[in-house]
Amino acid sequence: SGMNLFCAGLGPQFPDIADASRRIKKSEFGACAAHGVRDIAEIEVGLDGVAFAQSRNGPDLKLSPQAVYRALAKTPYGRPQTARTWH
Repeated sequence: SGMNLFCAGLGPQFPDIADASRRIKKSEFGACAAHGVRDIAEIEVGLDGVAFAQSRNGPDLKLSPQAVYRALAKTPYGRPQTARTWH
């Protein structure tokens, strides 16, 4: 919703900067232009990440890089993602 507010207009009631974990969508860019928001600059500040942690007293997760890839990839090994839970 930050991008929606950013693209909603100019003035003190609208943010001058918005952040997102993705590039601005074409539809958002169009909405910005329609509301007078121009000269938009995208700056990559970092990359999203996933961190795994477990309790010293908890069960050992034993997550292999392959298991993490299969769980998170959009198309693991070229096939559609079917995973819906970590189970």
